[in-house]
Amino acid sequence: MEIFLQTIGALHDETRIKLLRFIEQHRSVCIYELEQVFEMIQSYISPHFKILKEISYMEIDHSKYCKACTND
Repeated sequence: MEIFLQTIGALHDETRIKLLRFIEQHRSVCIYELEQVFEMIQSYISPHFKILKEISYMEIDHSKYCKACTND
């Protein structure tokens, strides 16, 4: 039940839903691309990534381009 409540809480944010939908459509994107598309700075996007990662809705690759992609 706790996992369910965490998931519902994480997906109760419009910004996270938009980010997740965009990433899912593009499969893998650079955080700098998200900054431009959503007109947000990295420090605003990163906490959303953290929450989505905690509920296993995405993976973050901290390589050269800091790619983010949804789990299959």
